[in-house]
Amino acid sequence: MKDSLTNHVFFSTHFTQPSSHCADAIKKTLRKKGIKYSDIKQAKDIWARDYERR
Repeated sequence: MKDSLTNHVFFSTHFTQPSSHCADAIKKTLRKKGIKYSDIKQAKDIWARDYERR
């Protein structure tokens, strides 16, 4: 799937929990732009990319 066809952002909970001012600001901007996001609860690291949502 081309990146231009995707519109969902995934965050590792290592980045978003406990509450992160940076993560909160990013999520606020995504909401304003109408971009959906989800948390990956069992990620082993803070970074992840290129996951296809089905």
